[in-house]
Amino acid sequence: MKYKQTAPSENIIPQEVSANKLRACMVCGLVKTFNQFVVFGCDNCLGLIDVRVADRERVATVTTSLFSGLVSVTRPLDSWVAKWQRVSRLVPGCYAIAVRAALPEDILEELEEKGLEVPRTRATAAAYEYN
Repeated sequence: MKYKQTAPSENIIPQEVSANKLRACMVCGLVKTFNQFVVFGCDNCLGLIDVRVADRERVATVTTSLFSGLVSVTRPLDSWVAKWQRVSRLVPGCYAIAVRAALPEDILEELEEKGLEVPRTRATAAAYEYN
């Protein structure tokens, strides 16, 4: 089964590899630079970041630099790692193995009102305590 890529890879693959410049979406774990999230939003969580207004504050709220590990997925439907990380139905890209931050309550409520499901915490992140 082949995955049809819908977004250009420069939107998804982090353009800088310096660890202090990378951020993970707190909903799906997609990893990009802060500026990529501002310009392109999250490719999995449509509506989470409004790219029309380049809302840097919103990006800072729904993404985090507190993540561990990184896995790159090129063919999510064929990858056992993607299945293990629960990203097999998401776009190809780089994903955090464990996100060590939680979305604020108001964002969770907003997502629920929009009918968007917030995925459960990955099993690999269970060892971390959220601060």
